[in-house]
Order: sequence, then C-alpha cells, then structure tokens
Amino acid sequence: GLNKQELLNSLSDEIQRGYVSTNSWIPEGIFGSDNSAGAALSASEELATDYWARGLNADDISIELLYSMENSLHVELAIALEKLWEEKLPVQVILRSEKAEEYFADLKAGDYQFAIGGWQADYPHASNWLLPFASDSDNNFLSFTDEKYDLLLQAVDEATNADEKFSKYAEAHEYLIEQSVIIPMLHPASLALIRSEFSAAVNTMFDF
Repeated sequence: GLNKQELLNSLSDEIQRGYVSTNSWIPEGIFGSDNSAGAALSASEELATDYWARGLNADDISIELLYSMENSLHVELAIALEKLWEEKLPVQVILRSEKAEEYFADLKAGDYQFAIGGWQADYPHASNWLLPFASDSDNNFLSFTDEKYDLLLQAVDEATNADEKFSKYAEAHEYLIEQSVIIPMLHPASLALIRSEFSAAVNTMFDF
C-alpha cells in the first residue's frame, strides 16, 4: 500500500521539484518502461499483512535501512520510510547512515538488509536498467542471481526483430519488479524554461 506520490509529497520542496514518483524501474519514455507491475504491488494493502500472517504475526522485529548521509534525497527518504513502515507494520526501523565511500562499499558487499539506492544510465535504452541484474554482470551491485531472469535476457539476444526484443525487455522488467528485488519510487526530473506558446511539458530524450 505504498503510494509513491504521497511519499514524494511528504518530502521537501527542493526534492519535489527534482523528482517524479514512479512504479517503473525503467524511466518513462524508454521502450520497456512499465508501471503496471509496480503499480499493482503498490495498490495492494493486503500484501504486507498477508506475509505477516504467514510469519505468525511475529513481534519485536527490527529492520535496518542503509543510506548515504551525504545524499539529501537518501536522508529525507529514510526518515519518511521509517515513519511509514512503523505505522503500517509492527516493526522497529533502525536507520543506518554512512558516509558515501563506506555506504557504496557496504552496498557492493551486500552488507545490509534494506538500502536506498539508485542507478543512472549513460544513454536511454532498456538494457541499461536491466543488464546490471544479470548473474554475470560486472555491474550487478545487488549480487542478484536468478536463472529465469537470465533466460529472459538471453531471449532478448535471440530475438529476431526489434518488437520481439523490446517485448522481452518488458517481460524481464516485470519479473524483476514482481520478485521485489527493487522497489522503484522516484525518477529524477529536469525543469526548463520554455517559450510561452508551448502549452504542455516538453520531454527531451535524456531528461527523465
């Protein structure tokens, strides 16, 4: 039941101006972007309680959230998520802030339970957000390993045309979200001054 827009609205004006809420790991405007899988999970208010019931309503559970103290978005998100989780679930959230160098080292080593993080690609192609989760990827910063996911990416390479290739990317993206490997929350957004005759937002290729 995590409403990403409400979460964004609870953050400072500075953060709100620089980000948009999302349920897609691949940014909007890039072929393969899909909000549906993440939106379905976000809309479910029963998911958390269902899993909690399977755990026999265990009490006195704490979870740790790692973030960089040198990143203003991380700091604000950590405080907002702590409040949200402790209101929605019978858990105590332990915030673990670290300086950037230590944070990145622990993220790469997998020394955390939950972590706030992000990813920025060099050019707008779905592969830049999906290949880092391949088992053999040098950029696999979460050390994620899943045979089905690897096969989905392999199917992309075996596709014979662009439509088939991008549909396989979309399938891999949906699987990644469904496995809750990552929970997309926000994408950076750029603001620009434009001429008065334009009546709608102007999207450029490299601004998401």
